[in-house]
Amino acid sequence: MPAFSAYNFLRNCNYFLETPNQAARLSLDSAVSPTLSNGNLRKQRSEKRPIPEEQKDDKYFERRRRNNQAAKKSRDARKIREDQIALKATILEHENALLRAQVVTLREEASSLRQMLLQRKPFDHLPPTSHSP
Repeated sequence: MPAFSAYNFLRNCNYFLETPNQAARLSLDSAVSPTLSNGNLRKQRSEKRPIPEEQKDDKYFERRRRNNQAAKKSRDARKIREDQIALKATILEHENALLRAQVVTLREEASSLRQMLLQRKPFDHLPPTSHSP
């Protein structure tokens, strides 16, 4: 087994795969009535209503700026998680291939040893060994 295993790598990089508020988010999501969309459960969005120009003050633009930053941060974090999952899959596929090759080698060795045992003559014809003190 190599010193650098997929398990150790992924255990160290686990923070990319989970978010700190995952448990809280799961409990909040279950409280919202979900709708079925493309096989995924999602909360239903309210109808989009445009904000009239006269109501777009500094507070509105600041909220929009913060929301845009949060959306970008969320997209970036999702991209990192997806990249980590892809890396995890690649590492596990490689490790799986190595393990399968090792299984083949060990099976061949076991078969060879079985054949050697079957071809071996019994010990009955061997002269007794002397045990000297």
